[in-house]
Amino acid sequence: MPLECDHLLLCDRVIEDAATSTVSAISLYEQISTTNFPALHPQFGVLCRFTWVGPDRPDRLTLGLRLTRHEEGFAPVVSLEFESEVQLSSDRVRFFHNFPFLRLKQAGLVSFAMDVREDGGPWREAARASLTVAKLEITPEMQAQLDQLQKSDERGQ
Repeated sequence: MPLECDHLLLCDRVIEDAATSTVSAISLYEQISTTNFPALHPQFGVLCRFTWVGPDRPDRLTLGLRLTRHEEGFAPVVSLEFESEVQLSSDRVRFFHNFPFLRLKQAGLVSFAMDVREDGGPWREAARASLTVAKLEITPEMQAQLDQLQKSDERGQ
């Protein structure tokens, strides 16, 4: 296992600055709330970083990544899978992907597993991150505030 995952982050969006090669993970997820199920959250990003821990780092490596969604009551779903030849100019490899939405099926825990394989070898789980999906109950007071905000938006205030 020469590649180890340093972190797997779930967030709204990942932004890369091309000039500096830095990335920003916007709005890290611990919980997402919605008033109804099923629902679509408007965006979803995944960011992970791997470090080469083996004795001899190769210059090039065929890296396979697979992101799988796990949710109680549903079969695991592969959200993303690909293989690519990467150049290892340092001991670290970073990967991120932005999805247009995240489907919320029910309240509960949703986890995402990042599997990795090197040079066509077997898949192995490298990291797992979870978030809680909660049903948001709107009280009459909250509804009154939402109505007031909507009226203000309609008036352009």
